[in-house]
Amino acid sequence: YMQEQLWMRVAQGPLSDIYQHTATVTSRHERLALFGLVPGVLTAIALLPAGVTGSWILHVNAPSAQAVYLTNFVHSGWAHLAINVATYLVFMSTLLAVAVYAEARRSLFAVTMVFVVVVPGIVSGYTLWLVSGRGVNTVVGFSGVNAALLGYIPVALFRLFQNTVSAEIRPHHALPVVAVVLAVIFSTWAGVRGSTILLGGLGVVGVCLTWWLGRGEWRTITTSAPHSMLVWSATIVFLGGSYGMFVNTSPSTNIYGHLSGFVAGVAIPTLGSILMTGYQSVIGFAE
Repeated sequence: YMQEQLWMRVAQGPLSDIYQHTATVTSRHERLALFGLVPGVLTAIALLPAGVTGSWILHVNAPSAQAVYLTNFVHSGWAHLAINVATYLVFMSTLLAVAVYAEARRSLFAVTMVFVVVVPGIVSGYTLWLVSGRGVNTVVGFSGVNAALLGYIPVALFRLFQNTVSAEIRPHHALPVVAVVLAVIFSTWAGVRGSTILLGGLGVVGVCLTWWLGRGEWRTITTSAPHSMLVWSATIVFLGGSYGMFVNTSPSTNIYGHLSGFVAGVAIPTLGSILMTGYQSVIGFAE
């Protein structure tokens, strides 16, 4: 009986509203592109002969130009592939729902495309720079691009706040939130230091300033069950994903690749937001 009640609450609650609204606003082709292309390509690559994908693997001591990019789409086994595909689907589901409510689906498609094209090179390059000579032989997997999607979640959330709370809030105002999370991550890696305290402190100040920008208007989020559920769900996915990618990791995990992908996932859309804000300011001044 309790299970039935719980299911009824899920089926008829704000999560159901979010799902139905997202499915209504997006087309079948959009959903297929976002949820089918990447898992399909990764699975197809996994089915290729080892002789083909073997030349795509990035060997740290003898990297090839093609491997710098293609190694991000090769996996060490089916379990590795399944974890990365499942992670991609969770992150993309979160991002799509947020983008729909923020009326920013085009931005999601554009940013995702940039991530797939640009982030693999960043992840491989940063990894080679840091792990060369440390006994690491090969680097494979899509987790660096997944980390970029993870980094995009808070930026997308602040785009939602801009659309629903206050036009004064900008997507790049997500940086203080990211600073706090990074401060915690770095503290778990090397202990609490003055630099992490400073980073976290600046982040907290930034979060407070952003809250002040939307003063009196946050009720548009808190009084709407779907909006509240969406924000809380995206926050849980972001924090849970950050924990899984940077704290609760195995010794073989390429945390350097995760970190570079995460930072790129924050920086790329943030830079776009800053440039757009500057452009709008120039246009407004000229008028």
